[in-house]
Amino acid sequence: MGNANWSKINQWLLWIGLAAAVLWLLLYHRAHVLEVLPFLILLACPLMHLFGHGHGGGHSQHSHASKDEQRIRKPGQ
Repeated sequence: MGNANWSKINQWLLWIGLAAAVLWLLLYHRAHVLEVLPFLILLACPLMHLFGHGHGGGHSQHSHASKDEQRIRKPGQ
């Protein structure tokens, strides 16, 4: 079956392709890009919230026990 890990060359090709697409949009469709830019900035907030977790976003590795369970536990448990 397919390998889930992409090789470095595939990653570079993806980034170069994305950069070329963004450059093309900025060069030939600047007016359209500037029209939707405020909406893209607003859309970035929920997308960063959804996809930003698990990448060092400040979440600790402690147990996820509720506050009631933490109060009931005796020290040393």
